[in-house]
Amino acid sequence: MRRHPGAAVPARRRLATLAVFALVLVAGTVATAAAFTDSAHLNLDSEGIGSGDPFEIVLVSAGGIAFDAEPGTPMPVDVPARDALVPGRTVQAEVRVATNHPQLAADVLATIAGEPVAGTPDITPYLRLTVLGAGGEVLLGTGPDDPQDGVPLGATADLGVLAARGAAPVEDGQPWTAGAAGSDTTLTVLVHYLDDPATTALNGAQAHLTVRFDATSTEAT
Repeated sequence: MRRHPGAAVPARRRLATLAVFALVLVAGTVATAAAFTDSAHLNLDSEGIGSGDPFEIVLVSAGGIAFDAEPGTPMPVDVPARDALVPGRTVQAEVRVATNHPQLAADVLATIAGEPVAGTPDITPYLRLTVLGAGGEVLLGTGPDDPQDGVPLGATADLGVLAARGAAPVEDGQPWTAGAAGSDTTLTVLVHYLDDPATTALNGAQAHLTVRFDATSTEAT
């Protein structure tokens, strides 16, 4: 799996484990002249049991491309109006995440973090987050009308359960096609730069923001 700009990462993957039992049927018969035994072996699915599709969640870019990434590797969030972020202002980005397994649903968490760009002052203590779900529900912060009251970087939003894709997985880097209803969601991330007197000494500062998605498989859909 490769790293791609503008996406985030599924960082924890947990698979359901199937216990496989070989079943042998033995039949005993008696002939008229001599006794013998006849054995029959039942092979439970010669293809093997268990899903051949890896459990994963993927990120869908604004251009409609599906991306995955190495577990534990955060990837940059594209913030279109990044240059407009000055003290007292708010910028926003949208991040779309989806399940990519035909049958397994995913219980998903999103953690937003950040660090200063090398060689620039650290503004991360003065950034506040508000995260909205696809229906406008507030997942982090107090709401879009009060972005200054959002949460600090490092907070985790509970996205709940995304349904199984219900179709064949989409390969990394390929055009995304929608799966079953409820198998994907789009987050709106609002980033507010506090209007604090201390920020006057931070002119020219920049920060990298990342979103990490943690998914656990579940039978619920």
